Amino acid sequence: MPKRVKINMPGFQAGEIELDGAKFVKGVSVDELSDAQIARIGGTYPLVDADGEDHIGPGADLVAQRAERVERQESLKSQEAKRNAKKSLDARVNERLKTTLTGLMSKGQLLEIADARGIQGLHVVAKQFSVEGNTIEELVEVILKGQEAALVQKRADLEKQVREEDAASGEAEELDEEAEAETAAAEKEAAEEQAAADAEAKAEQDKANKEAREKKAAAAKKAADKKKAAAKKAAEKKAAAAKKSAAKKKEAASKKKAAK
Repeated sequence: MPKRVKINMPGFQAGEIELDGAKFVKGVSVDELSDAQIARIGGTYPLVDADGEDHIGPGADLVAQRAERVERQESLKSQEAKRNAKKSLDARVNERLKTTLTGLMSKGQLLEIADARGIQGLHVVAKQFSVEGNTIEELVEVILKGQEAALVQKRADLEKQVREEDAASGEAEELDEEAEAETAAAEKEAAEEQAAADAEAKAEQDKANKEAREKKAAAAKKAADKKKAAAKKAAEKKAAAAKKSAAKKKEAASKKKAAK
C-alpha cells in the first residue's frame, strides 16, 4: 500500500536527498512510496510512517524483535530480582523462627511424655496450642496440628514484620536521600554566596589597588613634571647666564679693540 515514510536515522533531519527515485525533505518523503520502494529503501535505512510512529519496511521486524528481546530481558531481570528478594525474605524469616518459636515436639517426643506423665502431661502441652483431646492418640494428633498452625501463623507474622521493616527502611533511605539533597543544596547555596562575597571583596580590593596605583602614578607624574620644570628653569637660567657672560666678553673685547 503506497504511503509517505520517514527515515528514522540521525543525519536526515535537514536538507534534501533522493533515494530510489523518491525525494525526501528533512527525512520525509514528498510523495507516497510504493511497497517495492519501501522494501528497497527500508533494506538500507530504518523507516517509520510519515508521523514517525510505526516502523515499516524490512527493518520493522528487526525493531519489533529487538523490542521483544529487551522486554523479555527486563521481565527475566524482574523475575530474578523477585526470586532473590523472596529468598532473602525466607532466609531472614527462618533465622528469626529459630529463636522465636521453640519447644516444638515430634510425635515420638509426645508419646514419651504420655509414657512418663500420662494423658495429663499431654493436656499440659495441648493447652499451649489451645487444642483439646480425649485420648492420647487424639491429643498427639491435635498437638501436632496445633504446632503446625502455630508455625504457619508465626511465619506469617514474621514475614509481615520483615516486610514492614523493609518498608520503613526504604522510607528512611528516602528521607536520608532528601536530607542529603537538602544539605547539598544548602552547601551549594552557601558556597555560591561565599563565592559571590569573595568576588565582591576581590572587586573592591582590585578597585582600591587601582585607585592606589592611579594615585601613585599621579604623584610620580607630578614629581616628574616638577623635576622637569625645575630642570627646564635651571637650564633657562644657565642659558641666560651663558648669554649674559658671552655678551660681557663681547663688550669687553670691543672696548679693548677700540682702546688700541
